[in-house]
Amino acid sequence: MRFYSWATRFETAFTTFGDQAFFFRRPVFEAIGGVPEWPFMEDVELRLRLRRAGRFVKLPQAVTTSARRFQMRGRLRGQLRNAVILTAFRLGVSPFRLARYYGVQKRQ
Repeated sequence: MRFYSWATRFETAFTTFGDQAFFFRRPVFEAIGGVPEWPFMEDVELRLRLRRAGRFVKLPQAVTTSARRFQMRGRLRGQLRNAVILTAFRLGVSPFRLARYYGVQKRQ
């Protein structure tokens, strides 16, 4: 897990996700249309919109998140699955379809 933690310091499509705590100004948030009303991949889409709107910077401060899914599913298997999902999303597969594949429950 230390390698994965270390890799998140780089700003790439495969290392930047919503669990890293995005901060931005309200006018930018409104200009990009806010967060999509999707059950899954909304953080990836948000990052893409923010990148298109301007500079995206990662701060050096740490954010603590859970490694529970990686531990349950296996680290390598989890990373491979995430890479497949990210690639499929970038190729145009619906986030709703990907949510079913990933096992995400509908939000209320």
